Amino acid sequence: MLVEVVLLDPGGDNQATDAFPGASLLSAGNLCRQTVEQIAFILCVYGGVPKEKYLRPNRQLKLLHSVLKALGAKDPIAKRTHWTIARKRGPRIAKFVRLRVRLDQWRNWFNETSHYSAPGHRRSIGEAHVRAFLQELRTLIDGKDFGLVGAAYNEIMSDGSLRADLADDPENTPAIFQTIVMRVKDIQLTAEKRLGIHFARGEFQVLPDDAERKPRRLRGLAIVRGERTPVLRMRVVNERGLPIDLTNFESILRSMMTDKRDQARVKRRMKRLGFRLIIGQHRP
Repeated sequence: MLVEVVLLDPGGDNQATDAFPGASLLSAGNLCRQTVEQIAFILCVYGGVPKEKYLRPNRQLKLLHSVLKALGAKDPIAKRTHWTIARKRGPRIAKFVRLRVRLDQWRNWFNETSHYSAPGHRRSIGEAHVRAFLQELRTLIDGKDFGLVGAAYNEIMSDGSLRADLADDPENTPAIFQTIVMRVKDIQLTAEKRLGIHFARGEFQVLPDDAERKPRRLRGLAIVRGERTPVLRMRVVNERGLPIDLTNFESILRSMMTDKRDQARVKRRMKRLGFRLIIGQHRP
């Protein structure tokens, strides 16, 4: 949606073919309003606003006034507003935080009652406002920003098992962060009868870009067809929450054996797969 609005042209030839006068302008204004809502949604997710403060129980966004108010509240632990928390996530989010005053102004523009009234009614918000909005966003948004929406969606619909993040690269690329718990039963044999690790979790989904789908809880990563995908970042831990050393297979096994109980479980698993595990010191 962010990219779609940046490319939108609210005037010109389209208006001549409107089914009724002003239809193109009304559509453009509606898209502008939705874009402001999406920016506020992104800021809430990256700013750590509690979900109930900006989402209804059905996971629909609350009225924009309530959403912006939630961003201005202080986090009880960080003792900072959620605007500040979002700004500190990185330059890609900070550029949207700098729109704080403008977001409220745009809320007033595109929520005006007369904007949705019959064509014969006088509107104080018109094409000049839509063009001013688009001109400002065109200088701000780049192609990767859509990934922020995708990352935020994954966090909300997975109940936090996937987390909206940003990569540590010069472009501060949108990312999705996932913590994967490696279990003993994830030690498996490959088709070639070699030892391997299989810890895939959940179903990978490709969402349509031309139709709405009823929101449902995500158990795996979801991306939008044809859109730029956020970077996927992972942290692999054992069942006790300690990091797994993925250097080689020996380091993986040692990371999974934090005490004698874990050692026994891993030895039983290896025996079941046809291997004898001898636990001792590292080879020189």
